[in-house]
Amino acid sequence: MINMRAALVLLPMAMLAGHLLQNDDSSQELVGAVDRNSTAHVGLPLAQRSARRIVLAMDRPALEDAVVDPFSPPAPVAPVVTVPAPPPPVAAPPPMPFRYFGRVTGFDGVAVTYLMRNDDLVSVSAGDILDGVYRVESVEASGVVIVYQPLAISIELRPQERESP
Repeated sequence: MINMRAALVLLPMAMLAGHLLQNDDSSQELVGAVDRNSTAHVGLPLAQRSARRIVLAMDRPALEDAVVDPFSPPAPVAPVVTVPAPPPPVAAPPPMPFRYFGRVTGFDGVAVTYLMRNDDLVSVSAGDILDGVYRVESVEASGVVIVYQPLAISIELRPQERESP
């Protein structure tokens, strides 16, 4: 058996559809007589009130064309330009605390090279570690090559020419 509620809902809709599909003057009068603010439909039967509501809905202005197609792919995004960071400043070793003082050859023919730190003389040979951070790389007659170990920078100490009086 058909449900009574379904019948009550479907019957007015079928009647309205049939009424709207007719192309006669009575349907045109119904559309022309509808006023959105009118309360004239209050005393009408249910089928006619529903028809008036549908006609009011159909009487609305058409939607405007969409500005953007919602199904189109998104516009490409401008690439982000990243500026590379400037290179870090080149680390420099602290001022060299040692100065070349001189070289002496002993009676046994062994040459000893001296460096001066403040007022102290320090004898050096290849491989010595000075102040825990300086390594004596080589000792030559032309000078001493010292490596500042934290930065692996070579520093060459040479004898200075003396001014003649």
